[in-house]
Amino acid sequence: GQVALATPDWRLCRTVIFILAELLLFKEASTTEHCYYHLISGVDIPLHSQDYIHNFFREDRNYIICRKEEELNIWDYQRLSRFHFPSWIDVRILGRINILQEKFNVDRLKKYNFEFTRGYEWCSLTHEAVRYLISKEKFIVKITRRSSCADEVYKQLLLYNSEYKETIYKDENGDTDIAEVKAGTVYIKELSAPAGYKVDKTVYSLKVEEGKTA
Repeated sequence: GQVALATPDWRLCRTVIFILAELLLFKEASTTEHCYYHLISGVDIPLHSQDYIHNFFREDRNYIICRKEEELNIWDYQRLSRFHFPSWIDVRILGRINILQEKFNVDRLKKYNFEFTRGYEWCSLTHEAVRYLISKEKFIVKITRRSSCADEVYKQLLLYNSEYKETIYKDENGDTDIAEVKAGTVYIKELSAPAGYKVDKTVYSLKVEEGKTA
């Protein structure tokens, strides 16, 4: 089977605590083996039927966006390579810390010789990949403590620099982006609602244009 895991609101926390929450979700879900674990936002809307989604994920592949080198910038790398401190600290102190890190070229990732990449938090991973991430929890905490927005980096970094690199889905152009909806109009309707909420019976339309993102 497959299981969907909804993460906490990302606006609440983008620190190691948020990453530990993700790992806890993976741990709890993987006590029973599933074919896939879909890490999604609590406000994501499926654009296809369950049958389509289940059939799509029958291949033994890990679906996680890993940006190419030319799509990355120095900030992406410095999310983990530099130390980041809470914003409530005096801005003058933070400024001095950043100047010192720049002066001494602080790089917390250098010794690991990682092939760096990043993507998004959301992913669809196999049981083996999830258990691999869980086995690396102590290391994940080590490299993401005092980081910034590392939830979009740590899964990619670990999987891309392991035996699971070859299992990451890529299209014929080598891209890992997989969200594709044919051009036209997509209609969205809520079929059920969480306990305590009413079903929104409104049918919403979403126009998808060729070569554009929505």
